[in-house]
Amino acid sequence: MHLRSKSFLSLSLLLFAACATTTLPMRIEQAAAVPELRNAIWGIDVQDDDGRALYERSAHTLLMPASNRKLFAAATAINCHGLDHRFATELWLDGNNLVIRGTGDPSLGGRWAFDRDAVFATFVDALRAAGGHDRSAVCSCDRACHLWKGRPDDSLGS
Repeated sequence: MHLRSKSFLSLSLLLFAACATTTLPMRIEQAAAVPELRNAIWGIDVQDDDGRALYERSAHTLLMPASNRKLFAAATAINCHGLDHRFATELWLDGNNLVIRGTGDPSLGGRWAFDRDAVFATFVDALRAAGGHDRSAVCSCDRACHLWKGRPDDSLGS
């Protein structure tokens, strides 16, 4: 009887582990299928204690975590512009043309990752207030502010 109990326990644990590994991929795929994250690149490598792969998704793709990219963007912005600088993204009406003039704001959109429309809600409200809802405006981007006018301090990266 003792051997039978051990066998039952072993079989139960084995089945539990098998269930856990089959549901893990489904749970990850469901999380990755959220419409707001459809353009995200996921690098996932889940292993058990023995190093066996339980789940892989682009596991061998070299990716830079987003948080690290934010550190480099923030350090570069602070080095080039100082701590008190505030980026501006401007909306202009030029006749029936809608012109968006961005200055490289690394945070534009980040605050509203799950609400695409919120990114430009302020612009839409201003356009409506200016009577822009009756216009068939052509949208363009003013790239003049992106012409390189210098370079960061030579000490950056040395």
